[in-house]
Amino acid sequence: EEQDGPQLIIGVTDIDAQVKREQEYERKLAAARSRAHLDILTGVKNKNAYENMSHNLDRQVEGGQDVHYAIALCRVDGLAEVNEEHGREAGDQLIRDACAIVCNVFKHSPVFRVAGDQFAAVAQGHDYQHADELADELKEISRRNRESGGVVICCGLAKYDGTASVASVFERADRLCREEK
Repeated sequence: EEQDGPQLIIGVTDIDAQVKREQEYERKLAAARSRAHLDILTGVKNKNAYENMSHNLDRQVEGGQDVHYAIALCRVDGLAEVNEEHGREAGDQLIRDACAIVCNVFKHSPVFRVAGDQFAAVAQGHDYQHADELADELKEISRRNRESGGVVICCGLAKYDGTASVASVFERADRLCREEK
């Protein structure tokens, strides 16, 4: 209230720069999170991403959701020998070639590099319904490659049976992978 009568005072603050900084921060944070879940050599998801996915699947099961999945654990055969005989670059190429094979077979599944020479494909939906066929396809590719000197991948497939955690399904797949050799 002024002598002339009521006055309206408006204050304006320019927050454009602050909003732009916050948006840039969010963009960089999202990019960093994405990089934190990628294997730098192959471009597939890494062990950290696998652990997050594993935790989410276990939470879904604990929450009573009807979850169907299988884990195909794939191990690159002969990596140590290639590294020793031909050098690390040849070993890295072997890993990339093996990754491409696993990704090509399990087209509809996330593939994770869970160790130096191991990949895990988590099959759900279409790939879950055809998981045994896909594992057999991978084994056939490896059989042919063994004869021709190509990339050989051992594969163990285990399905969630309603009574186990993701870790126990992974362990069964690992055991089957080791038995295949």
